[in-house]
Amino acid sequence: MSEKIPIVCRFEFACPIQWEDLQVVGGSGGARHCTECEELVHPCRNYDQLRHHVQQGHCVAINLGTPFRTAGIVRLEDLLAEER
Repeated sequence: MSEKIPIVCRFEFACPIQWEDLQVVGGSGGARHCTECEELVHPCRNYDQLRHHVQQGHCVAINLGTPFRTAGIVRLEDLLAEER
């Protein structure tokens, strides 16, 4: 079994709404709707998913050991700096 590598990044904006309180949206690839900002929040389980959604300007939720406890907006520049 492969070892899990934690995702390290800096959030430009941290959402006050918890993942479990976001509305489930069918057919959205697991994304949930935030009633605070009216955006879809996309779950990211690895750097590839995070990079993809950050490049698209999406709100993201990151698994930090417990299911998607941290959500918000990550700046692409910060993500790229953390990968170096």
